[in-house]
Amino acid sequence: MCFKTVTETVIEKVKDVFGHAPVSESGIERPSPKGRVSQVFTTKKNGEWWVEYGPFTTKPRLTGVADTNSMDTFIDRGYTASIDRGEIPADIVVGDVIIYDVGYGEVIHQVVEIDSDEKGRFFRCKGINNKGVDPWIIRDGNIRGVWTGTIPTKKGVNTL
Repeated sequence: MCFKTVTETVIEKVKDVFGHAPVSESGIERPSPKGRVSQVFTTKKNGEWWVEYGPFTTKPRLTGVADTNSMDTFIDRGYTASIDRGEIPADIVVGDVIIYDVGYGEVIHQVVEIDSDEKGRFFRCKGINNKGVDPWIIRDGNIRGVWTGTIPTKKGVNTL
């Protein structure tokens, strides 16, 4: 007996209607953040179901997000971003979303380039909806954490 996934079934239906498999408007495969969560489970607490995930190198920070539209629909106003603020990983890759300090605040944007010079490793980042790359060169010392998830919350942050 052959079982199909929901995704396979949807792709077949789209091919039937349009004559080709679904593709994004750009048709370009873009780098995605590296998976950093190795365990996800549900627990029941006081009659309510909770999703828990980890492990993290330190207690993850939950933070609200400013309404700049630079990361819509990935992260949006009112959403809560989960950030691992532990040791900065050596394995940050293009596609990861990092939180970095620009001197007057923190920015959550996606890594689009990794390079090095005489001062060491550096990153260039971009909001996924921004046309251009951010003007800053981000060094390890500027990084405040690595994004691990987004929770579309109703009222911003609720740290437990």
